[in-house]
Amino acid sequence: MLEDSELQAGRRELSFFGTITASVTHELNNVLSIVEQVAGLLEDMLAAQESGYPVKPEKLARIHERITRQTKRGVGIIKSLNSFAHGTDEPVSEFDLNHIVGNIITLSTRFAELKKVRLESEYTAEEVKITGDPFLLQQAVFSGFQFLLEDAKKDDTIVVTVSQHENGSAAQVQIKGPAHEKSNRDEPRIEFLNYLTAELGGTFTMNGSEDHRETLTLYFPLNKFA
Repeated sequence: MLEDSELQAGRRELSFFGTITASVTHELNNVLSIVEQVAGLLEDMLAAQESGYPVKPEKLARIHERITRQTKRGVGIIKSLNSFAHGTDEPVSEFDLNHIVGNIITLSTRFAELKKVRLESEYTAEEVKITGDPFLLQQAVFSGFQFLLEDAKKDDTIVVTVSQHENGSAAQVQIKGPAHEKSNRDEPRIEFLNYLTAELGGTFTMNGSEDHRETLTLYFPLNKFA
């Protein structure tokens, strides 16, 4: 029988997977709705053409551009979800930290947009190869992002930065955003971040600053098993 802690971790992983999947399906539904509306407009234009009212080429060009843009958007969303889902294939694999963090940030954009918060990211010029669990790492980054998003207000900015640690044997992900009020700290989420980073062989720190910003730093060894 699984220990309570293992059951809780499993439920959190399933909840995380469901949260991301539900958000992506909303995005895909938006894409399809826009394509459907544009297709209806095109149908009206064709009906007008058959009735003797010529359609201007520039109008058709605009419709073509909108369909193409939404198609590319849909393909990008599906590609990101596919990469996210494959993160569960193996509990241990080698991956580029830039790619893994970039993917979960892409999938998190909608959560920021719903609160009218800007979500920005910065990556290293070179690949940062890590051997570990890509799914847990994405869960850790997303949990840190959610922690800062909770107190974010309209027009706030959350910045996620990937960098190589100066000691050369680790990498770090910094998530900087609005500071939480002490009375409004989500202690369970902080504990969960500590748990996730520990499972990945790393550590987690949280620091405030004079500009009323808060920085969460997640440290990960390049190879937990070295």
